[in-house]
Amino acid sequence: MWYLRLIWLLLFLTQCGSGCTPATLRPQAVAAHTVARVANAAGKQLAEQMRRQGSDAIDLAASAAEARAALELVEDQWRPVWAAHDELAIVHEAYAEQLEAGGDVDLEALVDSYCELRAVALDSVQVALPDVPTGGCS
Repeated sequence: MWYLRLIWLLLFLTQCGSGCTPATLRPQAVAAHTVARVANAAGKQLAEQMRRQGSDAIDLAASAAEARAALELVEDQWRPVWAAHDELAIVHEAYAEQLEAGGDVDLEALVDSYCELRAVALDSVQVALPDVPTGGCS
C-alpha cells in the first residue's frame, strides 16, 4: 500500500503548493478529486471508443439503411455504459455537495459507483477502464 501513500502525498503537494497544511486539505476532497480525474479520463476513453465503433459500423455498411441499423446496435450496446456514467456523475455531485456542507461523506459509495461503470464498460463493450487509486475496485 506504499503506492497509495505516495499518490496521496503527490496529490496533496500538487493541490496545496506552499500555501496550505494537511489540516486545510481534507482527505475526502482529495479522494473525490482523484475519482473525478479517473472518471473524466475514462469518459474520454469511452467516448472515443464509441466514436470509433460508430465509424467502423458506417464504413462496413453497404447502404444507408444498413448504416442506420448498425449505428442503432452500437447505441444499444453503449446505453448501459452511459447510464452508469450518468449515475457516477450523480453520486459524485451528491458527494461534493455533502462535503461542501460539512456533512459526512461516503467515499465507498463514490468508488463503488466508478467500479460499477468500470464493470459495465468491460461487460457491455469490452472496454477496460483504469482502476481508481483510492482503494480500488474488487
